[in-house]
Amino acid sequence: MTEEIMAEKKTKQKLIEDLLWKWFAVIIGVGLIQELQRWPLFKTFNLELTATFLFLSTLFILYWPNKKKSLRSCYLFISIFLVFKAAYHFSLLPYPTKSWSFGSVLLIYVPLLILIRLDKKNISFFDYKLTSFLSSLFWFCVLAIAVFPLLAWLNHYFQDLVFRRHYIGVGARNISIQGIFFLHLFFIALPEEFFFRGYLQEQLNKIYGRPFKLFGANFGHGLWITALLFALSHSLIALQWWHFAIFFPGIAFGWLKEKTGTVTSSALFHAASNTFAIWVGQHYR
Repeated sequence: MTEEIMAEKKTKQKLIEDLLWKWFAVIIGVGLIQELQRWPLFKTFNLELTATFLFLSTLFILYWPNKKKSLRSCYLFISIFLVFKAAYHFSLLPYPTKSWSFGSVLLIYVPLLILIRLDKKNISFFDYKLTSFLSSLFWFCVLAIAVFPLLAWLNHYFQDLVFRRHYIGVGARNISIQGIFFLHLFFIALPEEFFFRGYLQEQLNKIYGRPFKLFGANFGHGLWITALLFALSHSLIALQWWHFAIFFPGIAFGWLKEKTGTVTSSALFHAASNTFAIWVGQHYR
């Protein structure tokens, strides 16, 4: 019995180490791409082509012993990348920066590569039915209505007491709230929720289980661990003193994932949270 327990612990430890390594590799990759665009050397090259070539070369070498997996991983990456490019070309999606576009592709590509091509698993964290999508939309609305009015009220006094900033109303710079929302939904919220809540949290649930329950949603240690890694990821890319606070919306995103079983509601709430933060930055001086 003792040997079985020890073997189980070693298996769990190996799985956790593997997940942490994949998380670290993705975050460093995204951070590196964002950093490269600032280097004078890369200003003379097309950053997307350079980064794509480097990433594909790494994939091909990494999986060289299995040439089929090596080629399939490269094909998958190129396919997703071309879908993004086509969306930009036909103006279906905005094109903010090269680092955003590549980072988004990277965050979506890596879980797909692991789940489909390497682990031979199905993706279960998307809404494939209309009823499932409507349920996700309902819970997004419920949490948004419960959180954002209270958050706006607290923020108003927080800005005044801590930063001595005041609401400037019509004097604020005119911004398109809808445009910012959809920009963050497609380029930040969906890719990040795909990777953190869709992949990491789901894999951690398989290790730790979901023994707890909150407002009808079963969850486990994977929820807060993912939220912690989510907050830490922002600091690894660009250190800011307030990044610790990202842990708390990360908990909300994780709860929505557990409540609905998909990342639709968490991605919508994520995009709404980012849009609210930008709105606050524009309307308080």
